[in-house]
Amino acid sequence: MRGQMQDEKLRNQYITIKNSLKRYVKEPREKGPTIYPRLRTILR
Repeated sequence: MRGQMQDEKLRNQYITIKNSLKRYVKEPREKGPTIYPRLRTILR
């Protein structure tokens, strides 16, 4: 049961990151090139 909760949390985190990534890509690139690669590595 505990593992299931963990998976759910991770999935939610993943979805939030994906959404923020989408939002980030729409914004101008120069707004924070340091954040973007880190997010990409997390999503990989």
